[in-house]
Amino acid sequence: IRASVSGTEIQAAAEFALELVPQGSNGSIGISLSDHVLLASGADTSVVTIAVADSTGQAAPDGTVLKLVAGDRFVDVDGDGYWSLCCDSLVEDINSDGDFNEVGTIPATVTVSGGAGQAVVNYISGTDSGIVYIRVSVDDNGLGAYREKPIHLTPTIKAGYVGISVSRAEVLANGSDTTIVTVAVCDADGNPAPDGTPVIIVAGECFYDSDGDGLWSQCCDSLIDDYNSNGGWDAIGSIAQTAIISGGTGEATAVYYGSTDSATVWIKATVNTVGIQGRADFPIQLLPPGPGSIEAYLSNDLLFANGVDTSILTIQAWDGFGMPVPESTLVVVTAGELFVDVDSNGYFSLGVDSVQFDANKNGRWDAIGMVKQYNYFLGDSGILHIPYVSGHIPTTVYMKITMVDPKIRSAIQIPLQLQADAMISAIYLLSDSMNLVVKSCGGIEIANMHAIGYDIHGNPVPEGVPIDFLITDGPGGGEHLDTVGYGPYSVLTNSLGEATVTLHSGTIPGTVRIRARANDTVLSNAALVMVSAGPPKYIATAAEFCNIGLWDYTGLKVDVVAVVSDTFHNPVNDSTLVYFSTDEGTMVSHQVRTEDLEGIAKTYWICGYPTVAEPMPDGKVWVIAETAGGLVKDSTMFYNTGGPELFTVSGMPDTVWADGVSITSVQVCGWDINGNPVVDGTVFDGDAKYLLVETGAFEYLCGDAACDRVKVYSQTLMADYSTPGGNDNAIGAIDTVSYWKFGAYYSHQVVLKTGYAYSGNSLVGGNFSVNLGETAYLNVTVKDRWSNPLGDHTLVASYPGTGVAGPGTKETNSYGEAYGFSWTPADTGSFMITITDSDPRGGLIWTKTISVGE
Repeated sequence: IRASVSGTEIQAAAEFALELVPQGSNGSIGISLSDHVLLASGADTSVVTIAVADSTGQAAPDGTVLKLVAGDRFVDVDGDGYWSLCCDSLVEDINSDGDFNEVGTIPATVTVSGGAGQAVVNYISGTDSGIVYIRVSVDDNGLGAYREKPIHLTPTIKAGYVGISVSRAEVLANGSDTTIVTVAVCDADGNPAPDGTPVIIVAGECFYDSDGDGLWSQCCDSLIDDYNSNGGWDAIGSIAQTAIISGGTGEATAVYYGSTDSATVWIKATVNTVGIQGRADFPIQLLPPGPGSIEAYLSNDLLFANGVDTSILTIQAWDGFGMPVPESTLVVVTAGELFVDVDSNGYFSLGVDSVQFDANKNGRWDAIGMVKQYNYFLGDSGILHIPYVSGHIPTTVYMKITMVDPKIRSAIQIPLQLQADAMISAIYLLSDSMNLVVKSCGGIEIANMHAIGYDIHGNPVPEGVPIDFLITDGPGGGEHLDTVGYGPYSVLTNSLGEATVTLHSGTIPGTVRIRARANDTVLSNAALVMVSAGPPKYIATAAEFCNIGLWDYTGLKVDVVAVVSDTFHNPVNDSTLVYFSTDEGTMVSHQVRTEDLEGIAKTYWICGYPTVAEPMPDGKVWVIAETAGGLVKDSTMFYNTGGPELFTVSGMPDTVWADGVSITSVQVCGWDINGNPVVDGTVFDGDAKYLLVETGAFEYLCGDAACDRVKVYSQTLMADYSTPGGNDNAIGAIDTVSYWKFGAYYSHQVVLKTGYAYSGNSLVGGNFSVNLGETAYLNVTVKDRWSNPLGDHTLVASYPGTGVAGPGTKETNSYGEAYGFSWTPADTGSFMITITDSDPRGGLIWTKTISVGE
């Protein structure tokens, strides 16, 4: 690969070898060296990089074993990768001893590593000078290939530096054209070589100077480039063999005279002094007389695309012998898009030439700017000046200069850059994604916002112009520009006049409004980016009622709703489909998708399920809602109940005082035929014979029971309804409290207890004043503190010692009354009768005075 410069002030050339690697039986090997020339010192080093690929071009796998050897060149007949005396044959023998010699040091094997099919080793030079071949082979992992690479071991000491430059790298092969060769020499420390230092110079075919004397030696040196294939080295053209450094600059000059052969001439400069040893090679191209050459340059190759800016195109042309073109020579100039001039006429020919770069994307070639197309050289200088006026498209303009004279046919092309004004007059803002999802949900969370700045001519502004981005409104869920929140965030335009920033979604869906701004005065259009909720993560399901009394009905409906949200509990996007199912009754599987950005899906459940169905219905209706292919689901349960079939009562006392004021609160719960709580508001009845019992209505608040708290009121008794005889048993009555509704019935016996005899409510009645011959009759009523009659109390009477005494004891009846105490006096006066309540719950004593008259 050869590159050369032949300007008016710079002439130089360089070459680089790119090796085309042959493919082996199964694979290929490439070798590169960090240094192709080493000292034959036994210590100089070159890094050897080896690349291995299979027959398809795929890199060899890690662990592939490579075999290496460095020394004489040989043919590996037995294919084992190493020299075998029995079988292999020498090709080149570095010391001509007739046997294979390893020269220098290199590992015998190395393995491929790093995933790129490469291995790296160090080669350490030997002490024999000459060409050493590094041989690499592989027969591992199904690969089979080998490769050789020469490396030069030089006996000279590498001290100092030699560089070559020329006034012209291209010389006409006319036998008289010349170029000035300048050799710059410095020592190992970079100091210019002293004046008087000799430089040996030869010009001809390229060869390897094994003995380092700077001249071709048939015995020792080796030919690299034999341009005429005669097997020996040939000088091409002429140059002084020795040049002397002078002027204190470390430079020596010599004039090279070209030959008449068209070839590549290698200028070899060698310095072998006590303090400096070095050499350099430089190629010069001998060109046959031909169509001539052109050089062109612009006074300004960067203009504004405003249709006004101007640059002067200077053209200098020579004929095939290097002489300035004659007066009136025609040159064709075009300025516009890049094209291939197939017919070589200097301008774009429709249907013949082809466009390579279409700046305005209109599918055809366009001129950009203004330049005179047909121009003629004046005078004998071979120089022409042409003005170019810029166009209005900021792009690269290609100026094609073509010499169309058949005797001086040549062409050149130079670029010119048109750039927009750096002052932004308008901004267009757009997003590469108009809909994002909330973050961390697996969707697109980032949008690139692109702001294009335009100048006053409508061209994109050049690179490096700042544009600010800012969020003017958003849902407030943490959305941000790059790393700065709502901004402003400043970005410089690229070569297309475009500035880009990333917009990141937050955790809340909504619309994000973004604007771009420049110069604090120019605002872009508002770009709107929708942030949508993420995919379903949660679903919550509920029915219209948690208990509905439709057990005995068919065809009535209960609304069911499901709320679907993403991982941040945002309602999911509209049209998310939710599927519903149930274990009893009938379910509309999907009726309405989510809508209005609420994440709500609705359907209804229909009552009616045969009692003989399998499985048996139990009145516990389960509704399942699912979405996202069943990955997100929820269930809810409501009761489908009938009338009460069972009451459970808690708090019902076994005994109460018959005091007329006590109140007992009782909880009554109702259950239907399936043991489920009855529907809210179901009424039930309550009653008792003596106690006052409230009726009620069950309350059901979406729990596990339907209950009501009702009161049982104590009452006082009209009689003692429990008089078995003997002593007072403290029981006034035994009552039965009952609750019932539909098929449910509950009853419980409650004992109404009476108190002890109370004097305040007990009394003795009768006639307390009699005449002689008359009988005094007494009766007693015994009651407790609450005026409840007390039966079965035994009363004992104590009479005066005179007269006729009546019964000594009496029992109170169920009304607490005892009658029949009598006494007939025998004398007049005042006499005392005492009656004692001997019952354990009595203890009262009444004393009454009887007045007896004549």
